Amino acid sequence: MKKAITLITGILLAGAANAQTSVTLYGLVDAGFLFQNRNGGSGAIATTTHPLYLFNSGGDATSAIGLRGIEDLGGGYNVGFQLEGQFQIGSGALTVPGTLFNEYSNVFLGTPYGRMTVGKQIDPAYIALAQVDPRGLSNAFSAAGWWNFLQGNSANPSGTVYEQNAVSYSTKAGDFLFGALYGFGNTPGSISQGQTISTGLTYDNGHAILSAAYLQKNNATGARDLRTWMLGGGYRVGSLTVKGGYTDYRLPLGNNVAPIGNTPPSHVIVAHGGLNWSISPAQTMTIAYYFSEDRLNAENGTSTYVISEDYFLSKRTKIYGFAGLMKAKKETNGLTSLMTASLTTGYPGSYTTGIGIGIQHRF
Repeated sequence: MKKAITLITGILLAGAANAQTSVTLYGLVDAGFLFQNRNGGSGAIATTTHPLYLFNSGGDATSAIGLRGIEDLGGGYNVGFQLEGQFQIGSGALTVPGTLFNEYSNVFLGTPYGRMTVGKQIDPAYIALAQVDPRGLSNAFSAAGWWNFLQGNSANPSGTVYEQNAVSYSTKAGDFLFGALYGFGNTPGSISQGQTISTGLTYDNGHAILSAAYLQKNNATGARDLRTWMLGGGYRVGSLTVKGGYTDYRLPLGNNVAPIGNTPPSHVIVAHGGLNWSISPAQTMTIAYYFSEDRLNAENGTSTYVISEDYFLSKRTKIYGFAGLMKAKKETNGLTSLMTASLTTGYPGSYTTGIGIGIQHRF
């Protein structure tokens, strides 16, 4: 023990003379408008056949503000922290009332062999999914909707995006990126109650992309509440990139996350594929398809087609637009039909169209 303490002390002192600390204020603001010809509704959202016209706080990404600090200890070692929280650009309200840093609240140690992070942080499985989603996990018409809201019986929305009470290890070796996370349930006398285990692995050599992820969560009693796995890949040729993937969600205790409401046990699959076309350094067009279905109820499923475009006015500012068409089966509910982060859904047994435009700035 004394030898270990001496070694760590030596590492810290070796870089002390050259240590430099920097703190950065950063963020993102995203606002736009959304039109939907009808809303299927789920949970607290009333079912309606009337058109929806909405101010869209975060049509592409949720607005957020954060602080990031890092101190260089020398020799390839550093220590830092990250604090970040989301807010609604339309009202200024926190996305999660009463929680200032709902995304990141952590401290980390970087070494030549990888990074150890402790506190609230992004899930490594979600990072792996992002690499193979043609829509880049956008807030509208992307693979993010299912991952954010298929949470099981006890978790909160986005509980498998930003994990709390967690410790993780991540490393990049050549073309490989790997991350593993353990989330503590913080229940005295038990390691299984509220436990989270997550891993993500990505290979990207500039042309070929391969990605895999696994996630499992237990509820407050220690029972398995959610098990998710994902496989995906892609390939870049010139200005074109093809991406696709398959994600399997098993919710043995059902799902009880707003706005979906209380649903019975389910086994939801999501398959997606698409094409990104870099028309110019400032302009990218995306065409994508998403299929979802509850394997325990084949009439609960959707097929979604989406086309979108991003145009960068500068390195930090872009305007965007998207149009999506969802075909929902007659017993479709929020498990398979969530369309946007504004909590709009497809209409059961019919076609639903959603069109959005917006502007986003990063600072």
